[in-house]
Amino acid sequence: MLIYQFSAAAEIGLLVIIRMQRLVLTKSETKLVELFNKAISEKKKEIRSKSIEPHVLGTKSFVRLADEEKKKTGVQPTRGNLYIISRTKKNGSIVNETAAKVIDAPSPFSLKDFLKS
Repeated sequence: MLIYQFSAAAEIGLLVIIRMQRLVLTKSETKLVELFNKAISEKKKEIRSKSIEPHVLGTKSFVRLADEEKKKTGVQPTRGNLYIISRTKKNGSIVNETAAKVIDAPSPFSLKDFLKS
């Protein structure tokens, strides 16, 4: 747990003012930036730990993934296809059991399932 609590808007505003006045940060300003970055990192780590269905895309957006899939296959992928692709690791396994259950569950909107019945 961090001792320092930061207001993101206030700290970013402060850093913008510092950067506008000069391009070189003093040691105390560098320490402020480091503490701010650490606070943000800790908060994001906490948020990621609560995710029950994480994706494996990293920083790649879903739009970029959809575009890459369209270029590969020639067909615009559905949201369901994007879900499966984004939760499948490079080795072919699914990220966790929750995502595997969602992927394996029959969809009432799947044309393939509709044609079977």
